Amino acid sequence: MTSPAIPPDRWPEILVRLGKGNSTREVSRWLREECGVEVSYKTIAVHAARERHARADIAKVVLREHLSKTVISDIDHIEGIRAEVAERARKVDPEDHRNYAALKTLELKALDRKLHYSGADAEDPAKDSGISPAEARRRLRDILGDVGPHGGSAVTGNGGDEASATPGAAGEGKPSG
Repeated sequence: MTSPAIPPDRWPEILVRLGKGNSTREVSRWLREECGVEVSYKTIAVHAARERHARADIAKVVLREHLSKTVISDIDHIEGIRAEVAERARKVDPEDHRNYAALKTLELKALDRKLHYSGADAEDPAKDSGISPAEARRRLRDILGDVGPHGGSAVTGNGGDEASATPGAAGEGKPSG
């Protein structure tokens, strides 16, 4: 997009100069002195911002197209990492709370990446559906089950080193001891 006052054939050079770090005032001066065109630095700034925005949208589309070719295998790879970390967490000594917590953190990060790249985090359906965060965690615990030693859930992240939630019990989500 160019300004009527900016000759279209000069716009690529303007973008190059801005890209090299010239200020809009310097570009305005260059246009006046070298091209005989009077354009304010504010006009250049407005049009440069529009151009950057348009190019950013195009770049996002191109990048998404490229990434879409591998996203399924990448998600599968992330799931493999998550499963490996979960298996290691199951083998950790129940008294080794620090390592268990670190492994569960890694597992949750892998799950978060999986959800992110699958597009599941694009919108917040819980916000729109009126589901409270506590209800969303309860439903997630119902799906994931009890995965930690001492009854600690990956959803609560407590790993049993503090009072753990007791999924499925009356007063669910409240400390059991």
